[in-house]
Parts: sequence; structure tokens; C-alpha cells
Amino acid sequence: MVTPNESIPSTTTDFVLSEGLVYKDRLEYILSNVTLVLFSTDRNGTFTYVAGCGIFGIGIEPESLVGTSFFEVDWSGMVRDSNDEFQSITRETIFSSVFQGRTIEAETRFAGKMFSSRFSPIFGTNGEIEGLIGVSVDITDSKTREATFQRKVGDFRTALQVLPIIVFSFDVDGIILFAEGKGFERLGLTLQDVIGKNFFDSQPDQTERTQAIQKAIGGVNSFYQSRVRDKVFENWLYPRFDGLGRITEILGIGYDVTEREYLNKKLKENELNYRNLFKSNPQVMYIFDQGSFRILESNATAQLVCGYSESEFLEKTVLDIHPADDRSWVVDKIQNLALGPNFFSEVIHTKKNGERFYLDIALTHFRFSGRDCILVSGSDVTQRVRTEAANRFNLQVLSQISDAVIALDSEFRITYYNFPAERMYEISDPSLIGKHYTELFQEDWISEGNRRRAMDEYELKGLANAEIIHTLKSGKRIHLEMSFKKISDPRGNNAGLIMVNRDIAEKVFVREFLKKAISDLEMTNRELEQFAYVASHDLQEPLRTIASYLQLLERKFSPELPSEAKEFIQITIEAAKRQQGLIESLLRYSRLGVKEDRWEKISIRALLENLREDLASILNDANVRIEIEGEMPVILGEPDQIRQLFQNLITNSIKFRSKERNPKIVISASKTQAEWEFRIADNGIGMDSRYFEKIFIIFQKLHSKSEFPGTGIGLSICKKIVENHGGKIWVESNVGVGSEFFFAIPIRRN
Repeated sequence: MVTPNESIPSTTTDFVLSEGLVYKDRLEYILSNVTLVLFSTDRNGTFTYVAGCGIFGIGIEPESLVGTSFFEVDWSGMVRDSNDEFQSITRETIFSSVFQGRTIEAETRFAGKMFSSRFSPIFGTNGEIEGLIGVSVDITDSKTREATFQRKVGDFRTALQVLPIIVFSFDVDGIILFAEGKGFERLGLTLQDVIGKNFFDSQPDQTERTQAIQKAIGGVNSFYQSRVRDKVFENWLYPRFDGLGRITEILGIGYDVTEREYLNKKLKENELNYRNLFKSNPQVMYIFDQGSFRILESNATAQLVCGYSESEFLEKTVLDIHPADDRSWVVDKIQNLALGPNFFSEVIHTKKNGERFYLDIALTHFRFSGRDCILVSGSDVTQRVRTEAANRFNLQVLSQISDAVIALDSEFRITYYNFPAERMYEISDPSLIGKHYTELFQEDWISEGNRRRAMDEYELKGLANAEIIHTLKSGKRIHLEMSFKKISDPRGNNAGLIMVNRDIAEKVFVREFLKKAISDLEMTNRELEQFAYVASHDLQEPLRTIASYLQLLERKFSPELPSEAKEFIQITIEAAKRQQGLIESLLRYSRLGVKEDRWEKISIRALLENLREDLASILNDANVRIEIEGEMPVILGEPDQIRQLFQNLITNSIKFRSKERNPKIVISASKTQAEWEFRIADNGIGMDSRYFEKIFIIFQKLHSKSEFPGTGIGLSICKKIVENHGGKIWVESNVGVGSEFFFAIPIRRN
């Protein structure tokens, strides 16, 4: 009974009542995640509160019960009496008992479900009972499992009480832990005579038994024959191991073989029954002669699985249904069979068509038709073997991956990790399997935006990735790129997830280094551009002054100056203008940066047509014909730079035209898998191949300024523009024939 003065309640219900709304959030968590129902009534039995996810499992809304009567709801209850027997109890009895200050625990049935229920009084501040509070936990599944288990235990015990065998176990100190079987009755012993006694102390003079015990304690299955009270038993000892390979107990099975001769006689009398059992058995069964290995009998299951008819089976030996490379192993096992059943797992067999399959088999020696024979009974485990092989292969693959691979179940408990994960997280404790994955590290950090994005992707797609920092328990910090993917069971239920973690410390370092380098480079470029502008302005100002004053000097003192002085002045003015042109060209070159934010789609045909119109005067004066051949693409680039590129190449062809023929320029384009390749060909003077690289160097000229005026920067600008767009430029030429300029620009979609 709960009283108002109890400070530490012992149950969930009392806990909630005593602590009140302080633990409301915990209560809500329990009600949302545990299959229970929490309810309360007033003094009249009217429900005032009903909640818990257990109520949803029976298809009832909690609100529909609030306001109804405790006595009107169709449910039944059972309580245990003093003899631990269940007795029915009415709702009225429960209610009245609670209002007498008692707490009632009962198993209740409601809407086809079983619940473990507790009914307790609610005390007011004055100490009087104001109502009833109850909590019911859904135990339907556990009751079903309990009934199944009890049935199996009953079947097992029934078998032990019927068969002439004894089953027992003892620990490594010899203390008998368990004993069961009708065989003890044949020995005139009760279970109380055996359990708790020391197995080593009984029958100490039997050497065979002592050796068998020593073998079993050493981890080897063993056999011995014992004679107790005129009864002869054949006994098998099987060591049992824990997860670490340590022997925890020895399981013993003893067969009463006193009446073996009698049973052999009865076996002949009941041969027909045996044959029916043998022939119709769902397991693979066949019998072969131990000396010749010739198969003597087979059942329908064996014939079906192996693909042989009954007559074909009788023409085979046991070796014929095993692969050639396994036959020596089969012979060895047959020749060294122990007494009683001999169990072998995953033994390879071959079908008539040569296909391999696997059986778990038991081989038992017995006499059949006057011969020493072996009965083989097996279960087809081919699918299991293939599944396990696939799993082993997958684990081997995972172990070879350089990234850390960690598998979690649906509760985020660790189920697997590979060696890189062990090394990354400094794992030294194998018991980490089964623990929550947060045991891998001391703390983690991820930006809120990154976390939100990753969780949204995971909920939507079942996979996501994020950068995260884990601080290990040693204090070491690791910067990771974490990829995780949800895994589901065959029914589509959440079975957990796979995490693949990669240490990206070096990547982060390089990224930050590049980020700083790019920032520094951008600042340097801005400074250089500003310097070039200032320098060019400051350099041009004195040149303009020199040219202006020389021109003024020429105009003012022209009559008095000799012709040679006038020529010197003119040469100086021309030199100043050329220097000014070089400075302006250098300024233009320095401003040719990569400005992808200004890139847009450019129709090359439209650009060339527009350029032909703008250069019409020059083209007409030089009698130049421009031909645009074939398809011209639309590319992505900086419009002004691409226009400058074509203009420089066209004017270059015009400048270096031949005097022996009418100038002609042909422009074409061809598409490769990754780029557009443009060709500007002319029939000009051409050049020697040793100048193919030199002409693209800034201020490099192949001719004198009197022959071909210019600054020598035009083709340098072309090269920089092409490189700004991720491409390359080159030339092919023959002296006296003409030149072909090529440049390639990568194809970009956006």
C-alpha cells in the first residue's frame, strides 16, 4: 500500500505519484515507448486519465475511455492465492480492496491482450484515498513464449521419462548440476541421490571412465562404458564452452544397453515398421556397408536430393556421392567412427548432375542384414552454408577496406567493426560489441547546420554523410568524414545502420591551406592589378610630357631647326608613342583574369558575324575574305575575352598576309568528347617551326617594327584568354604557305 509519507517509491506508478509533474517528461517518454497503459479513476470509479502506447495496440483511443466507468469496461482479472494458484477476481473486489488501502497485483485480459496490472490507491493531501491509479504492462508476447517454452520443456521431460537414458551435467570440479531421465529409475536412484554429488567420486576404480572424464575436461568428446547395479550403460561426454572458449560444464548422455540383444531381436521383428519410418523420413537417409562402402538402402528424400533413382543408388558406393578431392577424408572418418552417433557438419556431397550440396550428417554403426553397416541421416544445409560463406566473404571484404566500418543495430549498439575502426578508435576491449556506439569516443562535435542537413538526408533517403570531430577517450581528436546508411531486415523493418568513417585530417589541412593560398593569391592579384594600373599611369605621364614638349619644340622652332634635328625629334616622339602602346598593352594583359561570375553562353557564329562587321573597313582595305565553315558551337565563357581572342587571331592573319596572293582566312570548329577545337587558318607568309612556342611569349616579335608594326603582345593575350577558360592554344605553319592557329576549350554544361 502506498502512503503519502513514502519518500522513495518502488514502482513506476508510485514513482510518478510521489514525484508529480517534476518527472513529467520521463513519464511521457515511458508512455510513448513502453507497451503499458496508465490510468486513474475517482472515488466513483469513473476514469479520469488513460494514456500509454499499450492502449493503441488494442485499437482503442485513450480519450474514449475517459469518463466511462471502471465497472463497465469488459475485462477480467486473475490473482495468485497462497498456494501460488491463479484465482479469478472481480472488478468490484479490486476497487473495494484499493479503497481499503491495499495494492492489488493481477493478470488481466482486455480486448484479446494479456496485461500484468497493478492497482493502487491515490492519497489526497489529507491522507484520505481519493481514487485508484493503475498501470498495466502488455505481457501477451511473453505469455505466449512462456507457454511455448513450458510445452517444449514438458515434451523434453516426457521423452526423458520414457526413454531408457540418463542426461546429466557436471562442472569442472565434478559437481553434478543437472540430472534427468528414466535411466536413473532403472538404476534405483532418485534425482536427489545424484544432483549436488561429486561425479568424480562415484565409481573411482573404472579406468576407462576416468580417461573419458579427463578427455572431456580437456575439451574432447569422449565415450566410456559403465556397469552400475547390474546395468550396463554406454555414456558420451560432451564439453560445453562459453564465448571465450572456456569449458563451463560437461554434458553427459547415457544409454542403457543391458537389453541390447533383446532390442536387436525386436528390431528384426519390427523391420517393416522401421523400413516405413526409414523410407518416409523427411531427412536424407541411406545405409552402406562399412567394408565395401556399397550403398544398400536409400530413402525417397535421399533419392530426390541426390538426383538418383532407387536402382541407381544401389549401384553406387558412398564415395560416389562425394567429390573426388574429399573421398580420402570420408574414408578416414568412416574407418575411425566412435561408438554411438557421430556428427559431422557441412559435409560436401555431389548430385547426379555434378552439383555440390551440403549435409549435416549423423553416422551410426549398426548391424543390418547380418552386416556391419553405417546409417547416415542428414539435413540439407546448402543454403545455410552459402549464406555463411557470403557473410564470411563480406566480412573479409570489410576487413580489407582502409576506412573504418562500424555496424550498429536499431538501438545504435555496436554489432561489428573492422580493423581500421579498431585502430582509428584505439579499441582494445573486445567487449565493446553490444555497447552503445557513443562508447567509442569521449565527445563529438558537428556544426548544427551540418547535423540538420545530415539528419534530413538520412530520414529522406536512408543515407547521408557529414564531417564530424570525435574526441577519443585518450584525448586525441580525429576529424572524420562520416557516411552512414540505414539497413533493413527482409520485412523492411529498421535493422540498424552501417557507418563508414574516413580520417580527413590531411584533407582538412590541405583544404585550409588552399583556402588561405587562394585568399593570398586573390589579394596578390588585386595588388598586382592595382600596381599595374598605377605603374602604367605613372609611366605614361612622363612619356606624354616628353612627346608633347617635343611636338611643341618642333612647331615653335621648326624654321630654325636643321632637318637632321627635326628627324631626331620625330624619332623620339615615335619611340615615346611605342613605349606608351607597350604600357597600355601590358595593362590590358594584366587585367585578363578568370572571372567565371561573368561567364555566359556565347554563340560563336553570332560573335564572328558581328566581328566581321566591325572589321569591315580593315578587311576591305586589305581585300581579305573570311570564310566560316561548318557548325559553330555555343560555348560558356567570358564574352569580351572570347571576342578579343578571335579578333587578335584574325588581325594577326591580316597583318602577316602574303603580297603574292589575295588573303583568305578560314574559321572552323570540331567537337571531341570533352572539348571544342577551333581552327583559324590563313594563306599568309607563314613561319618556321622553331618559332611555334616563342610567338606566344609576351613582347616577342619575329619581324622588325618597320616591317610589321606592333607591340608583340597580341598572341600572348590569346594564350592567356584560352588558359583562363581551361584550354590550350598552338600553331602549325609552313613558311610561304600560311599558318593555322588552333585552340581548344572544354565543353561545360553550366
